[in-house]
Amino acid sequence: MGKYVELQSIDGHRFRAYMVEPATQPRAALVLLQEMDQRRYGWDSSRVKTTAASTSLPGVNAHIRAVAKSYAALGFWVIAPSTFSRGKTGIDYGYRFDHPGDRAYPRICKPLQALDSPLVMLDVQAAIDHAKLWVRQAGVGLLGFCWGGLLAWRAACSVHGLGAAVCYYGGGMTDLPDQASQALCPVLTHFGNDGQWMNATSIKAFAARHAQAAEGGSQVEVQHYDAPYGFDHPGRASFQASSAALAQRRTAQFLDSHLVV
Repeated sequence: MGKYVELQSIDGHRFRAYMVEPATQPRAALVLLQEMDQRRYGWDSSRVKTTAASTSLPGVNAHIRAVAKSYAALGFWVIAPSTFSRGKTGIDYGYRFDHPGDRAYPRICKPLQALDSPLVMLDVQAAIDHAKLWVRQAGVGLLGFCWGGLLAWRAACSVHGLGAAVCYYGGGMTDLPDQASQALCPVLTHFGNDGQWMNATSIKAFAARHAQAAEGGSQVEVQHYDAPYGFDHPGRASFQASSAALAQRRTAQFLDSHLVV
């Protein structure tokens, strides 16, 4: 069973996070970072319209809660901070994919896209620090999807206390200047090859840069999939079960090797 807890960042910002404990002693801890999709209130993760009142914070919706529970079932203590909390708060937007011309876009998506990443990093750090209280011996990892994948990459290159990070199709992380950042912990990346939301040339450049840097001790592993952007999300038309299963196996093995003592 998951529950919400309140966290506070170093600048005094308060926000809620969804926490799930494993049934047994935690093997390690995992901070889970949500997507930033064009969302619309009233739609759930299966694109079914609902009239149910929303009680969770933005982004910590049915899909993110399900991912958190799936890793808790593997023995990880998991927390999913509401990284939208500095933007438009109090709504679980669901997963209705809109377009810039849609009426909801300026009202919902634009304020979220304008979030200052360094401020969000303070919230990520607060979640990592809280996780450390629960697994004093084992490590703390970071797992992010889409915008959360970009945040996971930036966190891996800047925050303290991480043992490993996993980035699923982190939009923007393969572009400059993020492409040139140096990871402070081992990082695993998962990229689809359709080139729709991430430039294929930038992905190749990212992989080449970090493959070359590996000779100097860089810790970035790049995995490619014959799949579209968002292939891990079963609520999206881009979902591809075989690639999702392979990426999840690789993720679990990677986290085990770097976090579990």
